[in-house]
Amino acid sequence: MVILSLAGCIEPFDATIEEFESALVIDAFITDELKDQQIVLSRAYRFEQDSAAAETNAQVKIVTNDNRTLNFSEVSPGKYMSDAPFKAEPNTAYTLSVQTNNGRSYTSNPAQLQSEAKIDSVYAVRTTNEFGEEGMAIFLDSFDPSGTSRFYRFEYEETYRVIAPRWNPMEFKIVNNNNVPAGAITHAITDTETLIRVPRTEEARVCYGSDHSRNIIITRTDDSEEDRLVRFNVHFINRNNYILTHRYSILVRQFTMSEKAYNYYETLKELSSLESVFSENQPGYFEGNVFSDLSQAEHVLGYFDVSSISEKRIFFDYEDFFHNERKPSYAIPCKPIKPLTLMESVRLGHVTYNDPSAYGEEPEFIAIERACGDCRVLGSNVAPSFWVD
Repeated sequence: MVILSLAGCIEPFDATIEEFESALVIDAFITDELKDQQIVLSRAYRFEQDSAAAETNAQVKIVTNDNRTLNFSEVSPGKYMSDAPFKAEPNTAYTLSVQTNNGRSYTSNPAQLQSEAKIDSVYAVRTTNEFGEEGMAIFLDSFDPSGTSRFYRFEYEETYRVIAPRWNPMEFKIVNNNNVPAGAITHAITDTETLIRVPRTEEARVCYGSDHSRNIIITRTDDSEEDRLVRFNVHFINRNNYILTHRYSILVRQFTMSEKAYNYYETLKELSSLESVFSENQPGYFEGNVFSDLSQAEHVLGYFDVSSISEKRIFFDYEDFFHNERKPSYAIPCKPIKPLTLMESVRLGHVTYNDPSAYGEEPEFIAIERACGDCRVLGSNVAPSFWVD
């Protein structure tokens, strides 16, 4: 009875922030890869909000110690790209300068390119993780013979083939009642429109989905004799994840970084963990290397860094590691449905055509959730330029 009475006293917690500072957030690093470099500006947002607001109409540039100016232009809200491709060069100091639309200006400490460390190999291993989940672990080996890199950050982009399990060569189409082709099969009619079935004209069976890393992945080797990483775990995919069902690819990027940058990301990682959100220790603001030119009291979030980059891509099929074993379930259950308003469900893109006779189902179940018959819900129907079968 005591336990039941305590359970009945639980009330939802509505978290609100009494004091809030809309600080500028700077996501900025350049690499030794010749490309259009990118800088992203946004604003800090409240705990109860869903996302950050982009910082638009800013003037962004990088100035070198030999008085070269590298200008950036806004290509989408808060996203700034260099006006011309360039790469970070050794023995050159780079300083970020930002002037926001409200006239405030910000400058970073100078940053220089770190030593180059190459990825030796990226490889996949079937394994069981610390939580007892079976799946695929992505490992990395890397080495810097000079022994001067020591601090590393990683990102990945994964791409995978998606095959709609209940694809059909026919699809629904809504046409004006005056434009119904002779002999067309109709499924619903209103005063002005008719829902008919027509052959598909675009690829919708095989697509390519993609995702990218969202967690902070860092490590250090300064406590080892060699500047070497062996079997470093970059990513783990549960074997029941549908992205493994057919063919999977992952591109792993390795960035060298300064010790100060490493310490910044390490602190950010600790504060970003789920465990720290409601911990007793709430440290608040921590300093990066970008500062306001007008007020020392103004907080700026973010870190400007210059990194050497190395990357490798691998491919593998589910059958390579799980031969003749049960494949993962599709992204959603693909049960046929009978919408109450078929015309509107088609108009909103919620359903696509399902051939009941092909699955021994009742004739009235002519619709299926769109993702089950149209892979474009989960990816692009155009194979990426790097894709290899």
